Amino acid sequence: MDEDVPIENRMVSSAIENAQKRVESQNFDIRKHLLEYDDVMNKQRKEIYAYRKEILQSQNIKDKILLMIDEIAEEIISVHCPEDQNSEEWDLKGLKDSLYGTFSVSLDVVLDNFQIIKDTVLSEVKKAYEKKEDEAGADMMRYLERMMVLQVVDSQWKDHLLAMDHLKEGIGLRGYGQRDPLVEYKKEAF
Repeated sequence: MDEDVPIENRMVSSAIENAQKRVESQNFDIRKHLLEYDDVMNKQRKEIYAYRKEILQSQNIKDKILLMIDEIAEEIISVHCPEDQNSEEWDLKGLKDSLYGTFSVSLDVVLDNFQIIKDTVLSEVKKAYEKKEDEAGADMMRYLERMMVLQVVDSQWKDHLLAMDHLKEGIGLRGYGQRDPLVEYKKEAF
């Protein structure tokens, strides 16, 4: 039967068939590659959803909140009063402003020792927290803590998703630098 078809037609049919196989193979590779990128996001999504679920199911996250408070206060201290820096070079005004802006805590004492600053700041911040808890009531405070943490997590997740979209758009250029874009995407996504 093929013998009845002119050779030119067979050659064209063969060329079309080969082109179609190449296009299908290329499309398969593209879909496979997209799934690998989606897998990175899926792992992150599972982590965020598990954390959200934990917060929603918890009645009391005060310990987590106190840990966050300690971490934030210590970060503020390290930015304005680095332990390895001379106390005369510390930015005490910046420290006081940051503490007031973040925790509504006013420090009126002159501090020149790192450990005393750290102890004083942590003590004052916890006092402010306890005062807010007394004003709002323990049950209301637990509710507000959960809602605020969820709100922050959701906001940060949205920002992360947007950043990941931007990263995904430009990550292919890493191939020109002899680096695997998927490996780079995984590193930066983490």
